[in-house]
Amino acid sequence: MAADLEKLFAAEKMLAVEPAWGDRDGDVLEIVCPLEIDGTVVEGLFFRARARKRMPDEVVTVQLEYHPPNERGGPLARIEWKPLRGHNNRGRGPKEFQNKLIEGCHRHPFDLNWKHARKELTEAGNLPIAVPLETSPKDFDSLLQFVKKDFTITNVEWIEVPPWEPTLV
Repeated sequence: MAADLEKLFAAEKMLAVEPAWGDRDGDVLEIVCPLEIDGTVVEGLFFRARARKRMPDEVVTVQLEYHPPNERGGPLARIEWKPLRGHNNRGRGPKEFQNKLIEGCHRHPFDLNWKHARKELTEAGNLPIAVPLETSPKDFDSLLQFVKKDFTITNVEWIEVPPWEPTLV
C-alpha cells in the first residue's frame, strides 16, 4: 500500500463528478467527491471540502483522502484556510516548525507527513505535521488555484464558492 499512496498523491487527478455543496449538521457545508486518474475512478480516493455556513471566506478545510477497501484510510494532505485555531507539530517534522504554534493558513503536506509521521498517516489516518502557507490565498478562487497545484486536481474549478449565509449583526 505504501507505494500506492505515493503514486496516488503524485498522479494527476480529476473530480469524477460535478461537486455540489451539501448541508451537514446545520452549520457545516461539505463536498465529498470521488477522484479519477487516467479516466478511471479510483475506489476510495476522494476530495473533501468543508466550510462553516455562517463564516464567509474563512474556516475552510480541503483535503485529499484515500479509504482503501478493507483497510484503514484517511487524509493524505490537507489545507486549512483561515482556521479558527493554530496547529502545533509537537516536536515532529522540520526543525523550524517543531514545537511552534503555526497560526493562520497552513497545510499538512503529504511528503512531510510521509517522511516524518508515516505511521500516523497510514495507521491512524492522521496528518500531525503542518507548515504555514507562504502566502495566504486572498479569496476562495485563489484557494482553489492553490489546491489545483498542491493536490494536482486538474478540474478543481468545477467547485463553486460555498453558499455561505452570513449572520446579520
